[in-house]
Amino acid sequence: MTSRRLRILYVDESNAVGGAEKYLKMVLGYFSRFHDTYLSHPDDDAHSRFYAELPTAFIPCRPEHYRRPAALFRHYLKIFRTLRPDMIHANLPDPSSCRTALAAAFCAGTPAVTVTNHLPNLTYPRSWRGKLVGKSMWDWFVWRIVFGIVDTSIVVSKASARSLESNYPAEKDKICCIYNGVDIARFNFGDTGQARRVRSDFGVADDAVLFCSIGRLEQQKGYEYLLSAMQQLVARHPHVKLLLIGDGTLLRELKTLALQLGIEGQVIFAGARSDIPELLSASDIYVNSSLFEGLPFSILEAMAAGLPIIATGVDGNREIVVDGETGVLVRPRDPDNLAQEMRNLVEAPERRAAIGRNARELVVRQYSQESMFRETENLYRRLTEPRGADAASGLRPVKE
Repeated sequence: MTSRRLRILYVDESNAVGGAEKYLKMVLGYFSRFHDTYLSHPDDDAHSRFYAELPTAFIPCRPEHYRRPAALFRHYLKIFRTLRPDMIHANLPDPSSCRTALAAAFCAGTPAVTVTNHLPNLTYPRSWRGKLVGKSMWDWFVWRIVFGIVDTSIVVSKASARSLESNYPAEKDKICCIYNGVDIARFNFGDTGQARRVRSDFGVADDAVLFCSIGRLEQQKGYEYLLSAMQQLVARHPHVKLLLIGDGTLLRELKTLALQLGIEGQVIFAGARSDIPELLSASDIYVNSSLFEGLPFSILEAMAAGLPIIATGVDGNREIVVDGETGVLVRPRDPDNLAQEMRNLVEAPERRAAIGRNARELVVRQYSQESMFRETENLYRRLTEPRGADAASGLRPVKE
């Protein structure tokens, strides 16, 4: 821990709860034990319920403020001048989030400013004039100001570091790669009866191969390609099942698609769930069909549960899924390729068991929650202690 107790303000401006918010909840749950923490978040039921159990001070922000930049700026400026935090840590589910909070932090003279940029592979909006030169000059101007304010941008994968450097005016020496981590102990399974009970609740036979996928039902996750692949797989293996865990704006559309494909009996829409370890314990194979990613907690948790992974070879997926060892990489937007690899693992139970063991060993070795917290604490120390006070606590270098 740092040599003194810090006052840290965390900022969340997300419009939904997903992996980025899960990251923030984990970080807050840990650092609230050692520092005085505060969280500004949208004042709605979803966020309030999600963060309710945290031992932190909440500063809800009225939803209409997010549509009125001047009111939002005054909201943040009042917080900074009242709390006088040692640091702001803004959580960015997309790169455009929290820009007003960062500007207010600068105007209030907040000593340290850091952000976690989960998806820097999302590029900024481009104006018609900007398209003539390949970039929006206005956006570039705004981003130059924003990145001038930020002391350090945390990214969750090396792929994200490269995206941040190429898509935005971020200086390389201000980028810090800290991999997401999981609580390994939550995925130590010993009760096989529990898995049988879960499968029974969903009407899945003990001898059926159950695929599982976790994520918001949104365009990013590419679920239409997964359902198309399931249609092909069911033609050869009619007893396979797919458990989709999550909620989102595409729920009705995906249910309709499953019906049109004739696989409504093989696809289980489980909705948003909190019992993820139990659901993974009942599954046989984890599948990710995303079009882009940061470093998905869902894949890390499935690996911790000892499941073989089938994932699209995008962004951070390529860093945690070692093709042929801890999982199988497939092309995004290619249901034929996805169906083939799903079938290969269905037909090779010994191979998928070996891949699952390798996956868990990798997570235990490299992606623990403890490692993520330790490196984040080192960063906090570097940003808040006098320059040179602890040379050993510098940034984790981004290596190619």
